[in-house]
Amino acid sequence: SQYHTDKGFKLGDLVGKSGLEFTYNDVLSGRDGYRRVIVDSNGRIIREIERENPVQGRDLHTTLDLEIQLAAEEQTTTMPSNRGAIVVLDPNNGEVRAMVSHPNFDPNVFSQRSKTDEGKEEIRELVGDPDRPLYNRVIQGTFAPGSTWKLFTTIAALNEGVITPEDSKIQDGGIQLGNYFMNSMSHMGYPEIIPAIRESADGYFYRLGLKMGVERFEKWIDIFRFGQLTGIDLPQEKRGTLPIRAQKEAYAKGLVKGMVRRRCAAQGLEGEAKEKCVTEAIAENKLTPDEEKNLRLESRFTEYDMAASAFGQGQNAITPIQLGRYVVGLANGGTMYTPHLLRKAGKGINRKDEPQAEFSYQDKNVYTVPMGETIHHIVKQGMWQAVNAGGTGGGAQVKGFDVCGKTGTAQVVSNERATKETRDNAWFISFAPRDKPELALVILTENAGFGGKQSAPRAKGIYEDYVRREHKELLPAAKTEVAKK
Repeated sequence: SQYHTDKGFKLGDLVGKSGLEFTYNDVLSGRDGYRRVIVDSNGRIIREIERENPVQGRDLHTTLDLEIQLAAEEQTTTMPSNRGAIVVLDPNNGEVRAMVSHPNFDPNVFSQRSKTDEGKEEIRELVGDPDRPLYNRVIQGTFAPGSTWKLFTTIAALNEGVITPEDSKIQDGGIQLGNYFMNSMSHMGYPEIIPAIRESADGYFYRLGLKMGVERFEKWIDIFRFGQLTGIDLPQEKRGTLPIRAQKEAYAKGLVKGMVRRRCAAQGLEGEAKEKCVTEAIAENKLTPDEEKNLRLESRFTEYDMAASAFGQGQNAITPIQLGRYVVGLANGGTMYTPHLLRKAGKGINRKDEPQAEFSYQDKNVYTVPMGETIHHIVKQGMWQAVNAGGTGGGAQVKGFDVCGKTGTAQVVSNERATKETRDNAWFISFAPRDKPELALVILTENAGFGGKQSAPRAKGIYEDYVRREHKELLPAAKTEVAKK
């Protein structure tokens, strides 16, 4: 491309196409060497007259912690569906300590082995694999966040005064909304907010969402910057979709456009004529009564939509890295850092032989979510109780290392239609230790069932490995036998 030519690359040079090698391709690429020689008529070298040795590219120092990365990778090997994602961040600056998208692949197949028959076959298998190993679930996968979203609803409702720290009792249990009955696994009566977080009380959050209303809900989605790119230094990050009115309207228009396209096709129209028929029908509002009815009904943001959105379902699909930034903010009291993998790049030269200075990562997009000490305390206390006081996240408890967490079980299809491939996605978000957080984790186990059973224990494994290395003082003292006299 012209971009690579301008940077000093030439035809045939290998360039990064994904990951850090794409983002920092200019940094990693050094200067080519060359030899100028005299050859005879048979092409044999007679004499070398000039040589320029190659100069390697500059070093990248990443934020990854090898031990945490290995521990996270180990946790993905036992995921029931063989699909999932884990990201571990530093809640004090947004540095990525570990990132795993499972299943993964060996990127060397695209450079070192791509021209061999074996390599070509391996690439064909990767492209055709239904588990999509080429797809980075951490930044490209969009999933309903399930009950991990309830902490967002909590912060928004407290800030808006819908509930207060002194008055937060709301009814739990199932609720009838129009033609839908929304079930609740919990039946807590009229709990306050902290127990509702601990028990992940669906009914409480249905009603909290209805009390808050869509306008205030959308306002806080913007404040948190959900549905926006985090800015992580990796290519092809996705935005996801949001439970907002504009999203619902866009969905309805897409649905009706499909109906119009089928109608135009039924008239025998093809190609450009069919597309012209579709475009004119929508632009000039030439819709049939059925099409108008569908547009009207599907565009409405109903009470059901509001209640479902308040606990992370509905038209809500975000990436694990967006949840990672969210957990960082929950851990530190509202400072939202940009997730990043670069710590610094060493000095050296570029492809044009120009000297380049060392530089460190600079986060230019830090922002703050209003939380305050009281709201932050409520969020931390609810998350702490979820793990350490009989709540839904007890599987992540680590003695002496106060883990704060929230489970999420996001429905993929209705339970009646669920198969092994469409079981609920299991989430667990967490940070630890409670008062001076060192790690923030997001774990997604796809199509595995309950977050508390599938993802919380995986977080426990990562935390325990970390404690064994970094907090030996928390380990039980070794037992010694006293010799009998």
